[in-house]
Amino acid sequence: MNNNIPDSPPSNTCSSEILVRQISFRDTTTPNTSVSSNNNSTPTPKRRKVLKKFVLVQDYPSQSEDSEWTRIDSKGNNSIWSHFLEGKKDRSILKCTNCNNVYRYNRREARYNSEPAELHLRDDCTNPPDYFHGNLKDERIIKEICKKKLDKYRDLKQYIKTQSFFDIAVGLILESRLSINWVESFTAKTLWSTMALIPTENNSKPEQIFKPNKSNMSNFIRTKSKDINYFWRSEIASSAHILNEKTFTNRKTLLVSLTKRLYALDNVTFMSLVFDHWSNHKMSNYLGVLLVTYDEEEGKQIPFLVKMDRSDSHKTIDISQQLGEIFNKFDGLRTVTVGMSTDNAANMLKVPKELSRTGLLGTRFLGHVPCLLHSANIMNSTMFDMVEEDSLGFVDSELKSKLLELAAMKYQLNSDGSRNEILKQDIFTEYLLSNNSQLSSESADIGGIFSFITGDIILKKNNQLALNIKSSSVNQLLYRELCVEFGKMNGEEPLAIKTYSKTRWLSALDVVLRLRELKPVLMELNREPSLGVFFDEEDFVLMDDLTDILSPFRSLCEMLSNDTCTLKNTLPLLISYKDKIDKIFVEKSKSSNLTHRHLPVFIRFRRKMDKYYKKYVSMDICLLSSYLNIAFVDSSVFIEQFPRENTEIKKSDHVISVVSQKLTDILIPFLNISYYPIKDSDTEDMIGISSHAGRVYNAEDYSSEGQEEKNLEFEEEFDEFSIKDDLQEQIRLELEQYRLRALSLVKEYSNEVLSKSKKRWSPFDRQVQMIVGADNIFWSRHKREFPLLSLANKLFHCIPSTSIHAERLFSLAAQIFDKRKSQLSDQMFEDLCIIRSFLLRIKLGSINITDCTLNDALRLTKELNLE
Repeated sequence: MNNNIPDSPPSNTCSSEILVRQISFRDTTTPNTSVSSNNNSTPTPKRRKVLKKFVLVQDYPSQSEDSEWTRIDSKGNNSIWSHFLEGKKDRSILKCTNCNNVYRYNRREARYNSEPAELHLRDDCTNPPDYFHGNLKDERIIKEICKKKLDKYRDLKQYIKTQSFFDIAVGLILESRLSINWVESFTAKTLWSTMALIPTENNSKPEQIFKPNKSNMSNFIRTKSKDINYFWRSEIASSAHILNEKTFTNRKTLLVSLTKRLYALDNVTFMSLVFDHWSNHKMSNYLGVLLVTYDEEEGKQIPFLVKMDRSDSHKTIDISQQLGEIFNKFDGLRTVTVGMSTDNAANMLKVPKELSRTGLLGTRFLGHVPCLLHSANIMNSTMFDMVEEDSLGFVDSELKSKLLELAAMKYQLNSDGSRNEILKQDIFTEYLLSNNSQLSSESADIGGIFSFITGDIILKKNNQLALNIKSSSVNQLLYRELCVEFGKMNGEEPLAIKTYSKTRWLSALDVVLRLRELKPVLMELNREPSLGVFFDEEDFVLMDDLTDILSPFRSLCEMLSNDTCTLKNTLPLLISYKDKIDKIFVEKSKSSNLTHRHLPVFIRFRRKMDKYYKKYVSMDICLLSSYLNIAFVDSSVFIEQFPRENTEIKKSDHVISVVSQKLTDILIPFLNISYYPIKDSDTEDMIGISSHAGRVYNAEDYSSEGQEEKNLEFEEEFDEFSIKDDLQEQIRLELEQYRLRALSLVKEYSNEVLSKSKKRWSPFDRQVQMIVGADNIFWSRHKREFPLLSLANKLFHCIPSTSIHAERLFSLAAQIFDKRKSQLSDQMFEDLCIIRSFLLRIKLGSINITDCTLNDALRLTKELNLE
């Protein structure tokens, strides 16, 4: 390899150079007037000549001694050149101190032109300095971002940019499941050449295009990931700054101060964390962490992946340490985090407690909500397990988590009916099969352990029958003939027997429904000696009863999987599901049919459901959030949970009193308002603030100039709980008005929800739709009537009721990291997952996210989608 520096820059066709200047393609047939003037300007010939000479010297030895380089002396306050070193022997050679790459650029031809160096630090440098995006440690920059958040009338078109070839290439790679090497394929080169032939101006020659290849494509992906990282850092830091602002007031101006504060909090992005483990096809474990917030305009939650880190340990302490790194990475995340949602694994349930113990969760953290879907799925599993959970003794959370993964792989069949080969190579399988295994000593064979996980009669028979049919061509032919005879065909193919998977929540219901549909075929197969008897009449009676219980679970899953379903709907949906199951249980218990010999199974199910019902009801955030659901405001559960001591007080008034007290304790840290420590003589003539009830203030009518200096005088005596009594009274008044308003409109809005859809819903489906839909309509139309309750409503909406967001993004991760991309590095895999998650919600290639806020990006994306 030739390590000598060439005397002249290599030609533009040489593969060993990378131009720093990226000229984006722009179609002038539909000119984009919203692009900033800097992007529209065309470089002069002299400037273009200078830019061409700033090229990367890839063959230059990176391990050069410091004595070969010297610092660059620049005039003025320009700090761009401070990030570069100049060669002592050849001063046309520059070295970036951030990424250690070496470039050829004759700085003396354009002494004061630092744009090539700036473009390198901004676009190409793998470790750029913070101030190119804005140093978020500088309070002035944070205040500028906050000012931008509060200005809702600024022109957002300034943040629109033209998509480059790289943006198009990233979109094609992610959406078409291509590898990064695709950009160098013949098809890709043809695409770039075709696009480059389109002139940028009328009657002008095409511009020289910087076309993607594997190397610069990887750099672009890394840079985009850093842009997203800065975007979240600025969004979180600015939201935390607004939350931490302190306000002093007195009783006369309390409502005015509340109105101004609520206006400011309306621009804060509250976050919830959703995290879970994911295993790819190589059984490598990753911890996926998502930030979930709420879009009030769309009325739905929006999740974004921020971390997909390798995690070989399922222990609580290790998960907490990885989350701690994220809290340290995003300054202010501790302040804006209001909730968490995970599955019901024991190791996951302990993580919030561990984070609270280490002080990573602040006073504004409302609580952790176990995944309601997982809870309901655990209830359903009691109807299938042959072996009680404690039959194998104590099994810790880490071992149980691995057992679940192993069970999922065991029941995964290939197209030819064979088992998945990954099971034979799994280290944990070898551990279970070894003679030294503690579990193998308690169970004679591996089948006992699988019975512990998926040891059911119906589902085990189903999977075995599917294997017997798929593994024999004779059985396949027989099965096809019977399906044709009984009309059980899907087009030209017979209806397939679905295999059960523990990790799919609706898998059991799908299996049972398919078996019931194939009943005549399966009963005829019992006569075949080669297959034997699998399902008899008693099995189908059991399937009928299981379907009665599992069918409502499908409706519950579909609603909980919707982005419009949040923490507010958790308890109402669970209670509705419980009431439905209770009715079924009563019908089964009263039945005189002797075939219902499996009644103990339903008793186990009821016990498990009662256990989870008590768990969710005992959580204050579930109770309080459900009270703000108009379909649940008069539920008897509040009277049960908030018993009154004084029987002279109405039950509804007592519930409102307790709810107002608890909501006050929740909202005080967010409002961050204190009375002045000096006595206000004017307040002696005031009786509370009841005279201001129902009055609406406009925060924009009040100026905050001069308030900051006045607040600094009393900052040491700030007491946010000094307004507690008056704030509680105001919340109580809003709750009384809200209850009357909700009871009068719930029927109207419920009918409106049902009238929007032409589907034929079952009674339980209709109830589920009304619980979520009617409440969303109410708060979208009456938000301004209840400003304090609207803040609480927004906080509760930011907390997911399930961890379904993580499961969805894991499906996308499986598309990115498939068997064809086994050489993908962990860093590139994480970057692609983060970009893919971001592209689902925001047009990354058309919006300059480093200069705008989250609300700006969402609004611009909606506008661009309408064009």
